[in-house]
Amino acid sequence: MTELYNALYERWRLAFDEFSRLDEYKAAGRTIRYADNFRFRLADYDPAGFPAGGPLTTERDAHGTMEYQYHLDDAGLPVFVSITSSNKYVSNRWQGFYRYTPDMVEYIEFNLDTKYPSSIERVIRQHGKKTSYQRFSLNSRGTFNIPHDQLDYKALFTEIENYHYQAHRIISADGFAAGGGLAPWLYNLAYDYLDTGELDTIRIIYTNGQTRLTYVRPDPAQSLEQLSDRLARQLASLIIDTLIANQTQQPIALLALNYRTGKLWIPSLATISQADKKEILDHHKGKDVFQHLFISSGDEIDLDNSPIERLWVQFFGLVNSAEDAMPGENMLRKTARLLTLGGLDGKLAVDDEFIAYALDGEFEINDLEQILPECGLSEATLQKWREKKWFDN
Repeated sequence: MTELYNALYERWRLAFDEFSRLDEYKAAGRTIRYADNFRFRLADYDPAGFPAGGPLTTERDAHGTMEYQYHLDDAGLPVFVSITSSNKYVSNRWQGFYRYTPDMVEYIEFNLDTKYPSSIERVIRQHGKKTSYQRFSLNSRGTFNIPHDQLDYKALFTEIENYHYQAHRIISADGFAAGGGLAPWLYNLAYDYLDTGELDTIRIIYTNGQTRLTYVRPDPAQSLEQLSDRLARQLASLIIDTLIANQTQQPIALLALNYRTGKLWIPSLATISQADKKEILDHHKGKDVFQHLFISSGDEIDLDNSPIERLWVQFFGLVNSAEDAMPGENMLRKTARLLTLGGLDGKLAVDDEFIAYALDGEFEINDLEQILPECGLSEATLQKWREKKWFDN
């Protein structure tokens, strides 16, 4: 793996000299298609066809904050992409090109402001089979203009996977990853197939023995809504068991399911006991109550989702591939509603105004007043809290 890493780093270093070739690849395009997210991921490339992996349109979205403009050649293969990200705070631009050879496909992307190669990806093929996937990228996609000879492991992200076959299908892979300020780590991938030959699961195995599923085959007999209902019930039961195992102080007044949209989605748990709630109300009024009840919620409990891992990965694999966070948010709200209305199934004591709620605190804290009823809070209790001015800014 060290040799592959060094070769990939050297390829990235040489890419600095290829910024001037962007127009050459752009000119090779014959048609233009638009998307609001990245398409044509190299991991999906096959000489027989290169699936976009998501919708493409012939018209640009005038209201979008992220635009991917793909230039396709006569065979429908992407040869050039222009990426624009804009909001009220910042505007960034990237351009990249695709290079095809009989034994490799390569994607190189540049930040137009710094002229840094922000990402380089390669898929190596031998004897008609994908044998290696390699990716090297910069933190913040090359936005910061740091002399490239001063870049260290904190600014560079690397992913390398070498695949092993049995007959015509991948059965395992050796992986290397580095970046994010962490020391490099090794891992293995295990592929499991049904008797029909269809890929069922992919499991990552770390050197310390820990494992987790990264892919689960979708079940064509189950709709996304059916999966959501099943997962909400199982997640609610798992949360109750976790609170019991952690000897959570009772009665419980508030239970927060804190998650991050689009990440692993696994919520951490934070509780406010009835006694803590009383102390807060004795010492604070109005909007200060909101701060202490819903923002300063104390220590959090990490949730181990391994008992429901297969259903979890199956459901969120569909959510992520659809590029729509709403079903994931709805499932977590549904879980919170089950916990609220069921009073934690009577297995733990709860306050008369007990509420469990699911919240992405990074983006949704100002929407909590609207989220709480979705999670089972009664209109009478919500009105009571409004009258006490808990939600006033």
